[in-house]
Amino acid sequence: MSWLERHPYAAMSALAGIVLIIGALIVESRTSAKPGTLSVWGGTGAPLLNPTSYSPNAVVSAMPQTHGNPGISPIYIPPTQTQSADEPGATEEFDFEAFVSALTQPAGPKGSAVTDSGDMSAIYSLIPSGLIATTTEPVRTEAQQKLFNYGNDAASYIQTYEDSNRNASVALRDQAEDRQNPQKKQAVKLVAAGLRTAGESLLGMEELPPLVAGTHKALAESYIEVSRELVAFDFLMARIDEEQKV
Repeated sequence: MSWLERHPYAAMSALAGIVLIIGALIVESRTSAKPGTLSVWGGTGAPLLNPTSYSPNAVVSAMPQTHGNPGISPIYIPPTQTQSADEPGATEEFDFEAFVSALTQPAGPKGSAVTDSGDMSAIYSLIPSGLIATTTEPVRTEAQQKLFNYGNDAASYIQTYEDSNRNASVALRDQAEDRQNPQKKQAVKLVAAGLRTAGESLLGMEELPPLVAGTHKALAESYIEVSRELVAFDFLMARIDEEQKV
Protein backbone atom coordinates (compact mmCIF):
# COMPACT_ATOMS: atom_id res chain seq x y z
CA MET A 1 0.00 0.00 0.00
CA SER A 2 2.90 2.26 0.78
CA TRP A 3 4.33 1.65 -2.74
CA LEU A 4 1.10 2.81 -4.44
CA GLU A 5 1.11 5.93 -2.29
CA ARG A 6 4.70 6.66 -3.24
CA HIS A 7 4.21 6.02 -7.00
CA PRO A 8 0.63 7.05 -7.93
CA TYR A 9 1.44 7.85 -11.60
CA ALA A 10 2.94 4.42 -12.20
CA ALA A 11 -0.10 2.75 -10.73
CA MET A 12 -2.45 4.76 -12.97
CA SER A 13 -0.41 3.94 -16.06
CA ALA A 14 -0.54 0.22 -15.27
CA LEU A 15 -4.30 0.38 -14.75
CA ALA A 16 -4.81 2.17 -18.08
CA GLY A 17 -2.75 -0.46 -19.89
CA ILE A 18 -4.86 -3.27 -18.39
CA VAL A 19 -8.06 -1.51 -19.58
CA LEU A 20 -6.71 -1.13 -23.12
CA ILE A 21 -5.76 -4.81 -23.30
CA ILE A 22 -9.22 -5.89 -22.17
CA GLY A 23 -10.91 -3.58 -24.75
CA ALA A 24 -8.74 -4.92 -27.59
CA LEU A 25 -9.68 -8.50 -26.71
CA ILE A 26 -13.39 -7.64 -26.73
CA VAL A 27 -13.17 -5.94 -30.16
CA GLU A 28 -11.22 -8.86 -31.61
CA SER A 29 -13.78 -11.36 -30.41
CA ARG A 30 -16.66 -9.44 -32.06
CA THR A 31 -14.96 -8.87 -35.44
CA SER A 32 -13.57 -12.30 -35.96
CA ALA A 33 -15.84 -12.99 -38.98
CA LYS A 34 -14.19 -12.37 -42.40
CA PRO A 35 -15.66 -9.30 -44.13
CA GLY A 36 -17.33 -9.90 -47.51
CA THR A 37 -16.56 -8.16 -50.78
CA LEU A 38 -18.13 -4.71 -51.13
CA SER A 39 -20.31 -4.30 -54.22
CA VAL A 40 -23.01 -1.96 -55.50
CA TRP A 41 -26.67 -2.99 -55.20
CA GLY A 42 -28.06 -4.15 -58.52
CA GLY A 43 -24.60 -4.34 -60.12
CA THR A 44 -22.96 -7.20 -61.95
CA GLY A 45 -20.75 -8.35 -59.11
CA ALA A 46 -17.80 -5.99 -59.60
CA PRO A 47 -16.00 -5.01 -56.41
CA LEU A 48 -16.71 -1.49 -55.28
CA LEU A 49 -13.08 -0.57 -54.53
CA ASN A 50 -11.63 -2.23 -57.68
CA PRO A 51 -14.10 -1.99 -60.60
CA THR A 52 -11.36 -2.76 -63.17
CA SER A 53 -11.16 -6.36 -61.99
CA TYR A 54 -14.52 -7.09 -63.60
CA SER A 55 -14.44 -8.62 -67.08
CA PRO A 56 -17.76 -8.82 -68.96
CA ASN A 57 -19.01 -12.15 -70.17
CA ALA A 58 -19.20 -12.91 -73.87
CA VAL A 59 -23.01 -13.11 -73.77
CA VAL A 60 -24.99 -10.70 -71.62
CA SER A 61 -28.63 -11.46 -70.96
CA ALA A 62 -30.80 -8.45 -70.13
CA MET A 63 -33.91 -10.41 -69.14
CA PRO A 64 -32.77 -11.70 -65.70
CA GLN A 65 -31.59 -8.21 -64.72
CA THR A 66 -34.86 -6.69 -65.85
CA HIS A 67 -36.94 -9.15 -63.83
CA GLY A 68 -34.64 -9.14 -60.84
CA ASN A 69 -34.25 -5.35 -60.64
CA PRO A 70 -37.41 -3.59 -61.86
CA GLY A 71 -36.91 0.03 -62.85
CA ILE A 72 -33.24 -0.38 -63.87
CA SER A 73 -32.38 -0.37 -67.58
CA PRO A 74 -30.29 -3.29 -68.76
CA ILE A 75 -26.68 -2.72 -69.75
CA TYR A 76 -26.15 -3.21 -73.47
CA ILE A 77 -22.67 -4.11 -74.67
CA PRO A 78 -22.49 -3.99 -78.49
CA PRO A 79 -20.47 -6.72 -80.15
CA THR A 80 -17.07 -5.83 -81.51
CA GLN A 81 -17.12 -5.26 -85.27
CA THR A 82 -14.11 -6.39 -87.22
CA GLN A 83 -13.53 -5.91 -90.92
CA SER A 84 -12.37 -8.92 -92.82
CA ALA A 85 -9.57 -8.69 -95.34
CA ASP A 86 -11.75 -9.77 -98.26
CA GLU A 87 -14.24 -6.86 -97.84
CA PRO A 88 -13.87 -3.91 -100.24
CA GLY A 89 -11.87 -1.03 -98.77
CA ALA A 90 -10.21 -3.18 -96.12
CA THR A 91 -6.66 -2.63 -97.37
CA GLU A 92 -7.29 0.08 -99.99
CA GLU A 93 -5.75 3.46 -99.15
CA PHE A 94 -7.15 6.88 -100.13
CA ASP A 95 -5.44 8.27 -103.23
CA PHE A 96 -5.33 12.03 -102.66
CA GLU A 97 -3.61 12.83 -105.96
CA ALA A 98 -6.31 11.04 -107.95
CA PHE A 99 -8.97 12.90 -106.02
CA VAL A 100 -7.37 16.30 -106.80
CA SER A 101 -6.94 15.46 -110.47
CA ALA A 102 -10.59 14.45 -110.70
CA LEU A 103 -11.62 17.84 -109.32
CA THR A 104 -9.35 19.88 -111.57
CA GLN A 105 -10.10 18.22 -114.86
CA PRO A 106 -12.50 20.16 -117.17
CA ALA A 107 -16.14 19.19 -117.14
CA GLY A 108 -16.48 19.25 -120.93
CA PRO A 109 -14.38 19.42 -124.06
CA LYS A 110 -12.37 22.57 -124.64
CA GLY A 111 -13.64 25.13 -127.12
CA SER A 112 -17.29 24.49 -126.29
CA ALA A 113 -17.96 27.96 -124.81
CA VAL A 114 -21.50 29.25 -125.03
CA THR A 115 -21.80 31.74 -127.87
CA ASP A 116 -25.57 32.19 -127.95
CA SER A 117 -26.39 35.26 -125.82
CA GLY A 118 -29.95 35.64 -126.97
CA ASP A 119 -31.36 34.66 -123.59
CA MET A 120 -29.00 36.90 -121.61
CA SER A 121 -31.04 40.01 -122.42
CA ALA A 122 -33.97 38.63 -120.45
CA ILE A 123 -31.91 38.91 -117.24
CA TYR A 124 -31.92 42.72 -117.42
CA SER A 125 -35.51 43.08 -118.57
CA LEU A 126 -36.78 43.88 -115.04
CA ILE A 127 -34.32 46.76 -114.51
CA PRO A 128 -36.04 50.08 -115.29
CA SER A 129 -34.36 52.20 -117.91
CA GLY A 130 -33.78 55.94 -117.91
CA LEU A 131 -32.45 56.17 -114.36
CA ILE A 132 -29.85 58.83 -113.53
CA ALA A 133 -27.04 58.02 -111.12
CA THR A 134 -26.65 60.35 -108.14
CA THR A 135 -23.05 61.09 -109.11
CA THR A 136 -23.90 62.19 -112.64
CA GLU A 137 -23.84 65.94 -113.20
CA PRO A 138 -27.15 67.27 -114.58
CA VAL A 139 -26.88 68.44 -118.15
CA ARG A 140 -28.51 71.82 -118.88
CA THR A 141 -29.00 73.72 -122.05
CA GLU A 142 -27.58 77.21 -122.49
CA ALA A 143 -30.93 78.85 -121.71
CA GLN A 144 -31.44 76.69 -118.65
CA GLN A 145 -27.98 77.50 -117.35
CA LYS A 146 -28.57 81.26 -117.73
CA LEU A 147 -31.87 80.97 -115.88
CA PHE A 148 -30.16 78.94 -113.16
CA ASN A 149 -27.44 81.55 -112.68
CA TYR A 150 -30.00 84.39 -112.62
CA GLY A 151 -32.02 82.64 -109.91
CA ASN A 152 -28.96 82.24 -107.71
CA ASP A 153 -27.92 85.89 -108.09
CA ALA A 154 -31.39 87.36 -107.48
CA ALA A 155 -32.02 85.08 -104.52
CA SER A 156 -28.74 86.14 -102.93
CA TYR A 157 -29.89 89.81 -102.75
CA ILE A 158 -33.28 88.86 -101.33
CA GLN A 159 -31.70 86.50 -98.80
CA THR A 160 -29.35 89.26 -97.66
CA TYR A 161 -32.30 91.57 -96.91
CA GLU A 162 -34.19 88.84 -95.04
CA ASP A 163 -31.16 87.95 -92.92
CA SER A 164 -30.65 91.61 -91.95
CA ASN A 165 -34.34 92.32 -91.19
CA ARG A 166 -35.76 89.18 -89.60
CA ASN A 167 -37.84 91.30 -87.17
CA ALA A 168 -39.30 93.66 -89.78
CA SER A 169 -42.90 92.80 -88.90
CA VAL A 170 -42.22 93.30 -85.19
CA ALA A 171 -40.62 96.70 -85.87
CA LEU A 172 -43.64 97.86 -87.86
CA ARG A 173 -46.06 96.71 -85.17
CA ASP A 174 -44.12 98.34 -82.35
CA GLN A 175 -43.88 101.64 -84.24
CA ALA A 176 -47.62 101.63 -84.91
CA GLU A 177 -48.34 101.07 -81.21
CA ASP A 178 -45.92 103.74 -80.01
CA ARG A 179 -45.34 106.35 -82.71
CA GLN A 180 -43.56 108.77 -80.37
CA ASN A 181 -40.73 106.37 -79.55
CA PRO A 182 -37.62 107.44 -81.52
CA GLN A 183 -35.97 104.01 -81.32
CA LYS A 184 -39.00 102.33 -82.88
CA LYS A 185 -39.08 104.96 -85.61
CA GLN A 186 -35.43 104.25 -86.36
CA ALA A 187 -36.16 100.51 -86.64
CA VAL A 188 -38.78 101.20 -89.32
CA LYS A 189 -36.33 103.42 -91.21
CA LEU A 190 -33.79 100.57 -91.21
CA VAL A 191 -36.38 98.23 -92.70
CA ALA A 192 -37.16 100.76 -95.42
CA ALA A 193 -33.46 101.22 -96.15
CA GLY A 194 -33.01 97.44 -96.48
CA LEU A 195 -35.90 97.20 -98.93
CA ARG A 196 -34.48 100.02 -101.02
CA THR A 197 -31.01 98.41 -101.10
CA ALA A 198 -32.44 95.06 -102.20
CA GLY A 199 -34.48 96.74 -104.96
CA GLU A 200 -31.53 98.73 -106.28
CA SER A 201 -29.33 95.63 -106.27
CA LEU A 202 -31.91 93.74 -108.31
CA LEU A 203 -32.15 96.60 -110.79
CA GLY A 204 -28.38 96.63 -111.12
CA MET A 205 -28.24 93.06 -112.46
CA GLU A 206 -27.07 93.06 -116.09
CA GLU A 207 -27.28 89.47 -117.37
CA LEU A 208 -30.99 88.78 -117.39
CA PRO A 209 -32.64 85.97 -119.38
CA PRO A 210 -35.21 87.39 -121.80
CA LEU A 211 -37.83 85.12 -120.29
CA VAL A 212 -37.77 86.91 -116.89
CA ALA A 213 -36.67 90.43 -117.84
CA GLY A 214 -40.09 92.04 -117.36
CA THR A 215 -40.89 90.16 -114.13
CA HIS A 216 -37.48 90.95 -112.70
CA LYS A 217 -37.90 94.68 -113.27
CA ALA A 218 -41.31 94.67 -111.59
CA LEU A 219 -39.91 92.79 -108.60
CA ALA A 220 -37.05 95.21 -108.13
CA GLU A 221 -39.28 98.26 -108.42
CA SER A 222 -41.74 96.78 -105.89
CA TYR A 223 -38.99 96.63 -103.27
CA ILE A 224 -38.12 100.29 -103.91
CA GLU A 225 -41.79 101.32 -103.86
CA VAL A 226 -42.44 99.66 -100.50
CA SER A 227 -39.40 101.42 -99.10
CA ARG A 228 -40.75 104.79 -100.24
CA GLU A 229 -44.18 104.09 -98.79
CA LEU A 230 -42.71 103.20 -95.43
CA VAL A 231 -40.77 106.45 -95.32
CA ALA A 232 -43.81 108.42 -96.50
CA PHE A 233 -46.05 106.71 -93.95
CA ASP A 234 -43.66 107.48 -91.15
CA PHE A 235 -43.46 111.12 -92.29
CA LEU A 236 -47.27 111.29 -92.52
CA MET A 237 -47.74 109.84 -89.03
CA ALA A 238 -45.23 112.28 -87.61
CA ARG A 239 -47.05 115.19 -89.25
CA ILE A 240 -50.40 113.99 -87.92
CA ASP A 241 -48.97 113.74 -84.43
CA GLU A 242 -47.64 117.28 -84.62
CA GLU A 243 -50.99 118.63 -85.77
CA GLN A 244 -52.74 116.88 -82.90
CA LYS A 245 -50.41 118.51 -80.43
CA VAL A 246 -51.29 121.96 -81.80
